Amino acid sequence: MEAAKITPMMQQYLRVKEKHRDAILFFRLGDFYEMFFEDAVTASRILDIALTSRNRNEDSAVPLCGVPYHSAEPYIRKLLEAGHKIAICEQVEDPKLARGVVQREVVRVITPGTVTEADALDERGNNFLAAVSSGANGFGLALADITTGEFRATSVAEEQSLFDELERARPSEVLVAKNDRAMRARVEKRFPRIHMTEVAETLFSELPAHVTAHGARLRQGQDPDRAALAILNYLEENAPESVRVLRDVERYEASNYLILDEVTRVNLELVANFAGERKGSLLAVLDRTVTPMGARRLKHWILYPLLDCERIRERQRSVENLLDSYPLRDGLRAALRKVQDLERLAGRTVTGTASPKDLVAIKLSLQGVAEVKACLEAAQAEILPKAIGELSELPEVVALISKGIVDDPPFVLKDGGYIRHGFDVELDRLRAARTDAKDWIARFEAAERRRTGIQSLKVRYNRVFGYTIEVTRANLKAVPPDYIRKQTLVNGERYITPELKEYEAQVLNSQTLIERIEADLLAKIREEVAARYEALKQTSGALAALDALMSLAEAAASEHFVRPRVHEGLDIRINEGRHPVVETAVGRGAFVANDCFIDPQSDQILLLTGPNMAGKSTYMRQVALLVILAQMGSFVPAGEASIGLADRLFTRIGASDALS
Repeated sequence: MEAAKITPMMQQYLRVKEKHRDAILFFRLGDFYEMFFEDAVTASRILDIALTSRNRNEDSAVPLCGVPYHSAEPYIRKLLEAGHKIAICEQVEDPKLARGVVQREVVRVITPGTVTEADALDERGNNFLAAVSSGANGFGLALADITTGEFRATSVAEEQSLFDELERARPSEVLVAKNDRAMRARVEKRFPRIHMTEVAETLFSELPAHVTAHGARLRQGQDPDRAALAILNYLEENAPESVRVLRDVERYEASNYLILDEVTRVNLELVANFAGERKGSLLAVLDRTVTPMGARRLKHWILYPLLDCERIRERQRSVENLLDSYPLRDGLRAALRKVQDLERLAGRTVTGTASPKDLVAIKLSLQGVAEVKACLEAAQAEILPKAIGELSELPEVVALISKGIVDDPPFVLKDGGYIRHGFDVELDRLRAARTDAKDWIARFEAAERRRTGIQSLKVRYNRVFGYTIEVTRANLKAVPPDYIRKQTLVNGERYITPELKEYEAQVLNSQTLIERIEADLLAKIREEVAARYEALKQTSGALAALDALMSLAEAAASEHFVRPRVHEGLDIRINEGRHPVVETAVGRGAFVANDCFIDPQSDQILLLTGPNMAGKSTYMRQVALLVILAQMGSFVPAGEASIGLADRLFTRIGASDALS
């Protein structure tokens, strides 16, 4: 493209694009995000949208495509799934007030691990951003989900253990240092579908520019903390507001949970079957959750079974209390159905992306929390007392949103009308003036008909010319001299008058003010709700645990599970055990229950014999699944069970054993 032919707007685009060469630039032009040059070619192919061009009849034609800004989320998701980074460049000044080119700047860079748009996320699973660091004593791994606030880090001595943890978390993006190409190659080879991002080595060692509470507590030099620092620094660069969403980094040891390597998790079909689908997995059998955060918590419990007998028994007691009271379960389920994804909704208030509909969802969820507390208090049931003690209805938040936001706000902010009448005096005055405009136009039209004698005269509004007076050709001779001709039509003419244009300016100015005041009020409400983020976070965590426990109780009730005795010994005694997934598939009456007795003193090893398809693999998987169920605090499908804690499971299942 010749420099002389580059428009000021395109010069602005090129300046912005120069700073974000590795991203597809969504450049806001009016109601669309436009993409140009190679970005347009790439995006049009992935999104299956039309590729056109600016200056199409000239040698300097520029490839172009675009998507509506108010429905961009599905397009963003497709580009992320294809492994692309996206830079969102917004108009940061009112086009009506701009002198020359509207000022624009990149407000967000979206990567697979930093996406927050609801349509781009799996609501029943986490979206982890991971960082991996190599050290003399092993590897550091940090995981953060900026939509839920989860932030944890660990160290492992062996590469295989690192891969096991990555497989367990399944992050959508992994950060590695640019000077550690070997690590990138190994992770990429093992997990070809995970997006790899190379970052400067300094991100693993320097405190964030704006030292956060998270950063101040990290110990530089240790592998897990180096990985956590990389995440904080990366977020500071690409999604700075999201840092406030993260909880304090939780240091965990993989050895504190039942170790399940990749082969074991896949072969046991814990959260997905051999085809990668949820159907036919242990998760599919257990998941009776009614909230997205409860579903995420249950999945975490399956992947991280406990090694602490007391924590296991605490969950068992809660499940038992719920199982023993159908009215309590029924009441809680009805209340929980009113709770939406409070965990992610709260995060969006902090990042400043919560819409009016999100705020209404928070209000409705907190009203559901009040019903949950009432159910628990009425039943006086002992269900995770510490977590339940963290439930808060936050009546001041409910009152603020009820007072400030209408019950059914529009999806598109530009449509306005989301701030409730009576919340702001100035806004109410301007709205009244806008409503009076229709009456004023009607009065003006009637007066002009009387003055001119043209009974067919009409006052119309057009986006290009604003308010105009339309006169048919048959009445042109009656047009008064103070009418100023604006446009010729097929059947007549359009005119304006100084009085009409003066009133139009007042109306348009009031509309601009209304939009600005509504946006400011929304931001203030959002900030006040965000100020209660810690309480919202604790409440959503307690609700997630309660929903997961409810799910285990519902599964136990419908599938006839029993409470196992969990102990620190080495023996396993299972009477009339059943494979939970296979039994669900074939029906309870069709599955033949069986026993398993393992004793380190006498029966340490069992030798299984039989022809192909006799059920040997099913039996082995059944025992393994019952151990996992017991150690995650669930009841188990058996007549009776006593299970000693296991610290690791190994399985080998035949390639054609996908029986469920």
